[in-house]
Amino acid sequence: MTARYDGEAWECAVAMWTWVKIPKALAMVFFMLPWMTVSCSNQKVMTATGWSFVSGSYHLNPFLAHSMRVQSEVNHPNPVMIVAFGLTLLGLILSFQPMRRGAPGVIAASTGALIAILYFTHQIATKMYDDMGSGGTAGWIAATVQVTWEMGYWLTLGALASAIVMAGMAWNGKSRAALLNAGSD
Repeated sequence: MTARYDGEAWECAVAMWTWVKIPKALAMVFFMLPWMTVSCSNQKVMTATGWSFVSGSYHLNPFLAHSMRVQSEVNHPNPVMIVAFGLTLLGLILSFQPMRRGAPGVIAASTGALIAILYFTHQIATKMYDDMGSGGTAGWIAATVQVTWEMGYWLTLGALASAIVMAGMAWNGKSRAALLNAGSD
């Protein structure tokens, strides 16, 4: 008895699995682009890349840092962003595995990284709103601060979402071919 499979579904799955490495690699590159700019009264206070959040090396405007009597470089790595970067790297590594073993891992790792990044964004927004509601100096300063999410942030989210969709399409095509094979026995 010969096994039957849907050749078109298999070709689509293989193509998706071949190309899934690109958004995963791009997500890693996009961590190096600017993610966030913090401004106060239209004066840029801080610029950070995704890697800055992972490593904890934020660069503050030297003039403002001097006038505020704080260091111009802060070293506080964010554990959530360390997890997000690690999951993105894990997804890239898994994308080099055979499709049957790698696709579920790429989906899980990319979804985890996406959720971690969105949670990190939520942490920042919550902290700012809490500071605004607290009144006093911290509330006044937080009310004048504007956070802008830069292109690197949005590109990273898009690349992770693309990797999830592509790995899902590859895995789904593989599953469809396996089901057709099982039905021919």
